[in-house]
Amino acid sequence: MLVKDSAKMRLLLWGLLVIAALSALFVSKFYNAEKKELTDADSSYIEGEKATTLAKRQEKFNQALSLYMNLEEEYAPTHGDGKLYYNIGNTYFQLQEYPRALLYHPE
Repeated sequence: MLVKDSAKMRLLLWGLLVIAALSALFVSKFYNAEKKELTDADSSYIEGEKATTLAKRQEKFNQALSLYMNLEEEYAPTHGDGKLYYNIGNTYFQLQEYPRALLYHPE
């Protein structure tokens, strides 16, 4: 599409700039939300490892698992390094749910 009028060209360029800025803002917002949820899940997992009672251990690992599963459901990762699934597998392992741990972490 050729745009010969300079006013139309400027309007088109401004429109593209606005779309690019809004896209970057949208991606940034979801990336930061995902990052916070992952940090919270990792913190719960670490607290589960450090727990001194079985009840506290179960509570923290279940909390981590819930957060990891929410991330999987909400963001449906199909690309990446597999760290989320690795973490889910490890959390199932810590909860002694070995068959489920193997589904997420088959190594």
